[in-house]
Amino acid sequence: TVGKQIADLALRKQIDCVPHAWLTDLLKAASLHLNAYTMNSLYLEYNVSSASLLNQLCTEPIRMVDGYVPVPIGPGLGVAVNEEMVARFRVL
Repeated sequence: TVGKQIADLALRKQIDCVPHAWLTDLLKAASLHLNAYTMNSLYLEYNVSSASLLNQLCTEPIRMVDGYVPVPIGPGLGVAVNEEMVARFRVL
């Protein structure tokens, strides 16, 4: 992916890599997996808003625990999609 290519380039250039996940928990899950892959990525910038679209697209919201945001460990991105919320916000 492009994110992996950027992370690899940053590592070769000895530059920190800080992914940016400013939208939903689905994006946050993908960014956390990129962080886990990247050796030079200590931080993840993300939105902490309580807006329903941002944190209810997954059946379990991604939350910080003791100062850390754990990488989801389920299949795929590690999160289950809340199909009711997807239907609610779907634009046809």
